[in-house]
Amino acid sequence: MGEQRVVRNRELWELGQEVLRELHPELTHFCIEFVFIDPPRTKQGQALAGSALKANVRERCLLGIDGWVEIAYYFWAGEGQEWQRYLLDHELEHFEVRDGKLCTTGHEIEDFYDVVRRHGTEIAGLTEIGQMARQVTNGYCKRGDGSTEESGVCAFL
Repeated sequence: MGEQRVVRNRELWELGQEVLRELHPELTHFCIEFVFIDPPRTKQGQALAGSALKANVRERCLLGIDGWVEIAYYFWAGEGQEWQRYLLDHELEHFEVRDGKLCTTGHEIEDFYDVVRRHGTEIAGLTEIGQMARQVTNGYCKRGDGSTEESGVCAFL
């Protein structure tokens, strides 16, 4: 595989800042960058539309950022702004503030529920997530095999 390109883009940054201010105000005092990458990152052989990453000490010192959101240009190009806002919102859900510090978190079904509630299930690829989010009731997570797990946080892999 060739070298991965990372590209800053004013339109992406402006939309990212808008979504950050409107839907994630708890993150506004952190410096979060938004960049395109090509080719996309992969996980278990699947291309990822985006990733949220926390900056390490070197990156904070050299680049002056606390974290960044990478968006695979392949998944962005040609999509409408509604889907683009959903993708940015989803990636920003992976950031949280703990003890005044920016941290990253995995896929928790409750967070998906919030994103689906904000954007609806009609956006491409959200119907299945919407169905999973509706399975979370009364602190129980219904798994695909029908079993339940008592938990306020149900990990979604």
